[in-house]
Amino acid sequence: MTPLAAVLLATGFAALLALAYNTVVARLLGPMAYAEFATGLAAATMLAYAGGALAPITAHLSARYMANGEPEKIRGLVATLLRRFLPLLIAGAIAAAVLATPIAHALRFSSPISLLVAYGVLAGLLVVSVVRSACRGAQQFGRFGVSVAGEALVRLVAGAALLLIWPHPAAALAGYIVGLIVMFMWTLRGLRTLAPTVAAVPRTDVTGLLGTTTALVVAMAAFQNLDILIVKRTFAPADAGIYAAAWSFARWMALVAFPIEALLLPRLTFAGDRGQPVVDVAVRLGGSLVALGVIPLAMFAFIPLPIVTVLYGAAYAGAAPLLFALGLAAFAQYGSYLAVQVLISRAQTWPVVLFAAMGIGETAIIIARHDSLAMVATVLVGMRLATLITILIGTWAAAGPLAVARRA
Repeated sequence: MTPLAAVLLATGFAALLALAYNTVVARLLGPMAYAEFATGLAAATMLAYAGGALAPITAHLSARYMANGEPEKIRGLVATLLRRFLPLLIAGAIAAAVLATPIAHALRFSSPISLLVAYGVLAGLLVVSVVRSACRGAQQFGRFGVSVAGEALVRLVAGAALLLIWPHPAAALAGYIVGLIVMFMWTLRGLRTLAPTVAAVPRTDVTGLLGTTTALVVAMAAFQNLDILIVKRTFAPADAGIYAAAWSFARWMALVAFPIEALLLPRLTFAGDRGQPVVDVAVRLGGSLVALGVIPLAMFAFIPLPIVTVLYGAAYAGAAPLLFALGLAAFAQYGSYLAVQVLISRAQTWPVVLFAAMGIGETAIIIARHDSLAMVATVLVGMRLATLITILIGTWAAAGPLAVARRA
């Protein structure tokens, strides 16, 4: 089985379990409480992505160490990063405890407890992203896939049990924490099979990539998630729940994009460090995204209402008209993320400015013109397609010097 097939199978299974979990949460909580769950999860995801610069750095460096025959450095890299994460996570927990109440009031949450649990999700996502990225860089795509699928399975079982005991958004978020803890321990144990020893990693290996990568992922995180926070703040709670439900369907695109994204940066680095063409790798994987992305888009275009009502119930029928627009926006968003990896693997920095500018522009337009949820979806489609086109033009322009990578 090819790495793409293995990761696609595992992430497809995980996506089905995630869909089942969202269905359980939506039906047990109802639109208003579901909006709190989705907003807390969006905030955790956005901050994890923004604070997750070490994930692509870990994948990039692990692939380089593997290509150079130094797997013991992968273990050293993971140990160093996790050790340095601990004081930051403790400081973040203190800040979350202080700020949860005013933020909950600003976002019109019923209580701050969901935000406090969302911080636990954030911490788990940050830590797990490091060990999974090391697996990707080490070309252990099977182990990576099992980690992703296993987390979704544990989340479904634990979260459903918690919701039956306590039907609250915080219980739904706690299901994520349980899944992340279990699979963090499993994945970390698997990394020990790479090498019998742990080797120190030069500090400059990480710091040399940290500035640009951090700026890029912060811009991309805001670009991806700010619309949900704005909708939660400016629309009625029930409408915010409808919008969150529509986005949960639109992110079916992740079923297609996530396995390709998991492979792309490690493969680009691995190929580049061995003097192999990198654009060929990107074109093959990008073609897979286009071919597979047509399937959910067709479903959103032709059968949106049955999808929503069968899975989430009649209370969410208002999400159906938004599915195709948000699905197209998600397709453009994930396409941009994949294309930009060709550039960042070769230290191109201008995408930072692009994502920041598009995110600011998108946010400003939504705040100024939030007449309806359909208007918000239209803005997202326009801005994210424009971003994708710009990134593709930039990648094409760089194709000449990138066609055969040189060792960094």
